[in-house]
Amino acid sequence: MILSFARMLSVLLCLHLLLPAMQFAQQAPQNFASEKIVHLCRVWGLAKYFHPRIADCELSWDDALLRQYPRVMSAVDENTLRSELVALLDLVGEVPMPQSEAENFPDRERILFDLSWIDGDFYTGELGRRLRQLRDFVRCRQHCLVTAEPGTYKPDFDDDDRYYDPLDAYPPEALRMLALCRFWNAFKYYSPYRDLPDRSWHEVLETNGVRWVHAPDTLSYHVAIFQTALEVCDGHAGIGSTYLSEFLGMSMAPFMLKRIDNVTVVERSLVPNIRPGDIVRSVDGVPLASLRDSLAPYCDKTNPHSFEYVLGYRIARGAEGPSEVVLEGRDGVRTESFERSSGNNAVFYKPFHPLHFDTVLANGAHVGYIDVVHLEKADVRNVMTAHRADDALVFDVRGYPQGAIIELAKYLLPFHTPVALFSNANANYPGMLQWQTASFGGNGNWTYMGPIYVLHDESAISHAEYTCMIFEAAPNCTTVGSPTRGSDGNVTWIYVPGGVQITFTGLGVYYPDGRPTQRLGIQPDIFVRPTVEGLRDGRDEVLEAALQAISTTGTRHAPLARHPGLDLYPSPVREQLTCRIQGGDGSSMLEVADVLGRIVFRTQVSLSDGATVHIPVRDLPAGTYLLRVLSPGAAAARITHFVKS
Repeated sequence: MILSFARMLSVLLCLHLLLPAMQFAQQAPQNFASEKIVHLCRVWGLAKYFHPRIADCELSWDDALLRQYPRVMSAVDENTLRSELVALLDLVGEVPMPQSEAENFPDRERILFDLSWIDGDFYTGELGRRLRQLRDFVRCRQHCLVTAEPGTYKPDFDDDDRYYDPLDAYPPEALRMLALCRFWNAFKYYSPYRDLPDRSWHEVLETNGVRWVHAPDTLSYHVAIFQTALEVCDGHAGIGSTYLSEFLGMSMAPFMLKRIDNVTVVERSLVPNIRPGDIVRSVDGVPLASLRDSLAPYCDKTNPHSFEYVLGYRIARGAEGPSEVVLEGRDGVRTESFERSSGNNAVFYKPFHPLHFDTVLANGAHVGYIDVVHLEKADVRNVMTAHRADDALVFDVRGYPQGAIIELAKYLLPFHTPVALFSNANANYPGMLQWQTASFGGNGNWTYMGPIYVLHDESAISHAEYTCMIFEAAPNCTTVGSPTRGSDGNVTWIYVPGGVQITFTGLGVYYPDGRPTQRLGIQPDIFVRPTVEGLRDGRDEVLEAALQAISTTGTRHAPLARHPGLDLYPSPVREQLTCRIQGGDGSSMLEVADVLGRIVFRTQVSLSDGATVHIPVRDLPAGTYLLRVLSPGAAAARITHFVKS
């Protein structure tokens, strides 16, 4: 069914009002029903991926769960619960003694391998013995339900789709438990980014498990799945659910929204009465603040700019048909009518400029602009040849490209060059990682050696971010704009009862030197955001910043000026980080931000042929942090990373 926008919004508002109570309940001690769900999920998942008989599909482990589920849930105390979990393991039998020595994996392959939960207080006696046997007797072997996708080696669960029935959106309770177990364990053992969620994956299970299993109706079940998927803090995380899509709205407004300076504005539009730079005040009579609060629980948690991008998308979507929006423009506040429809998805692909063109700057430099988002592979040769003599090139990656970057690399990378480091789950040993390096270039007839500038913002995700990384490997590359969404790598699909497909990133992507991209995004060398006035004037301020940089830093044969270099040590760091800023003049601001963009340290730095700053980090949580130095009046910021251990 398709809900009207007004009805959808009223339900969302009710859910929003319930969120504080739900959050309070999640903070309270977990009841025994929740404990049973947690322990069953963990034990069943460990056996699924570590027991050789299940790996060989000698029996249906899904059916074993359905058979034992009522007995587990009827347990009245922990001793009975342990006995029922042992009875579940009895259905598959003891693990046979391995015929070979345990594999010795290097540290970087076992960096995310963690079965410490087995040593918890609950897992004692016979249950503890059986679980440790599963852990200690595991050896590399193929699993009938998990394969490595050829080429990318990301985990593929296409064969693990038993009881996936698109016609049964609200399956019985035991199948909802199976859905929870299937997803939670697939992510735990096969995600390359399972260390990046805001909360531990076990905590997510403890707080969200009951919502899945005891969901009172179809919508509650699908919402529980979706919001649990969002807990992985990944822009690729989501679910394929017709029911949820209809609830949130399947039709698009004829405009895209962007968050600028704490207001929501129209960025692109397909209709003349709604213009770029118009500030949104309400939609269908609902104030924007209420819309934002109500839709926030349905947006990804990767980082603030990714959250805002998705929130703007959610606000623009709704039921097909007529709607009204209150806008504030230069001529004051006005109400405009519009129609939502699936055809309005074309707004996402509306280009900023022609596919490619030349321009001449005031200093006489000839600059070529190329829209990578709309560039087809077959056109790369002709486009690059047309701009071969240009003094500088600007590549626009604000959106999702068509895959032309591999062909472009032939003209931009003079040598076979590492561009990325990939991590993927070891399909033959749950919990372990494998690593590989991707390299391109050195195979073109000629190489463009002038400076290149790459434009990007929060509309760039996944392949767009990988595209930016390949550009960055080119000599004399400068990136301009704002951070990308921080969700790179190929997508993995999980199929669960209810006809729901759950997605998350199945391939880890890092810079060749190991610097992370997930949740951080691609950071620009020159930070620029559009302004409301710029949108109203029809200006492209990001492109303007690139052209200004070309005008002031030189072109084809001149090395590009950068902000002062940064030397950090030690890294990883525990107590105090030393930052040595090389060169520079005047006053600058040094900031440290976490992966969500929150500033955790800020200080003014006086530069006179460099400076040394000591930064206390003892009280910071372990993780990756961004350090940047910004100079007043300058668009460019020098950015680097460090790891707090």
